Amino acid sequence: MEISTLCIFEDECYENFLPITYTKAVFELICGSKTLLQRAIEILKPQKVVLIVRDYLKAKLLEKTGFIVNEADVEGDTLIINGRLLLNSEALNALEEMKRGEALIDGETLLAVKLGEGVARGAITNRIFKPKLVKALANIKEAKLKILKYPWDLIKLTPEMLSEVSSLGEHYSGDEIKVIGDPKMLRVSDNLQVDGPVLIDVRKGPVYIGKNCEIEGFTKIEGPTYIGDNCIIRGAYIRSGCYIGSTCRIGVGSELEETIIVGFTNKQHLGLIAHSYIGEWVNIGAGTNNSDLKNTYGTIRMTIGTSEIDTGLIKLGCFISDYVKTSIGTQIYTGKRIGPFSHLHGFILEDVPPFTIWAKSFGLEPIELTLESVIETQRRMYERRGVQQTKADIELVKRLFELTVEERVKRGIKKGVFTLA
Repeated sequence: MEISTLCIFEDECYENFLPITYTKAVFELICGSKTLLQRAIEILKPQKVVLIVRDYLKAKLLEKTGFIVNEADVEGDTLIINGRLLLNSEALNALEEMKRGEALIDGETLLAVKLGEGVARGAITNRIFKPKLVKALANIKEAKLKILKYPWDLIKLTPEMLSEVSSLGEHYSGDEIKVIGDPKMLRVSDNLQVDGPVLIDVRKGPVYIGKNCEIEGFTKIEGPTYIGDNCIIRGAYIRSGCYIGSTCRIGVGSELEETIIVGFTNKQHLGLIAHSYIGEWVNIGAGTNNSDLKNTYGTIRMTIGTSEIDTGLIKLGCFISDYVKTSIGTQIYTGKRIGPFSHLHGFILEDVPPFTIWAKSFGLEPIELTLESVIETQRRMYERRGVQQTKADIELVKRLFELTVEERVKRGIKKGVFTLA
């Protein structure tokens, strides 16, 4: 399939994925062993990539990817796809069959449209990404492809999608790891250091371990699981269906199950994180646990926007945004959403807004973090990992702080100084 330009856009449904999409475009979310964006580019192999996102994300996304952002700079026939579209085999077949001037929709959602250069430039410039507008430019066809609608879709689909890691890396041939199942289902990259004994069970699916990883003794890993580059796993129990992004640290007494942990996150100590999505640069304090099951075994409901929605899932944990910190002994109840940069203490029984210090279970009123403190804390975190804080980082923090003021006001978050004394 030859594509001159691939344009990937966010539609208004990014709001369903808040707060984890406050700091990222929806197509930067992980599903399987990679982001939706990475999957689309690897499968479609376009000559040029254009990304359409909220304005305040532009500078950081441009810095991270180097792609064209929020500009209609296209060449030749252009395939425009919804950033929530999951590029599985069914979707790929449908896209390959598309001709210029055709669009695929699912009800009121535009899935994809293929346009010539001039028409595509106009469509992108004017953000014509709705079926009722696209029908003036293309022939409409209904299609039932997999498009992510809610954040728990990421948790549901990742274990199935992780089967793809069986094609990564090379077969492991050392003696330090005992493999239960077909040894060829354990795949590794360069410079793996193992301090045995380590047990890896691949009977349910493959396990991939990236380059420059350290796996210490008494670690148990069950497939399917993906572990990114430069990770340190110290005596943890990693159960089926996990994604651990690059440069994470998972320590002794940690238990993970069907959980996505994006890069540069620390979970060094005792505690369970299950059926959850954990963002980048999160620090999970010792003894932090999340609940993923109600005592009644009923389905879990989550707040999306102003509505409470039944997820249909009996097991579902929490959604923790980028840069969140949990203190020792934090306990997070089912289906809770934690906004970016927030600090958690005690029992978390409600959703937590961005930039908030939350310790309600201690009888303390939630306090708004100061902007200066947030920026300085980010700088310190980056410095510890050898990462340079950029102007784009700082501007994103400032813009997001402003954009979420009203949310904090509505939740009664006060300005002040937080103290446990």
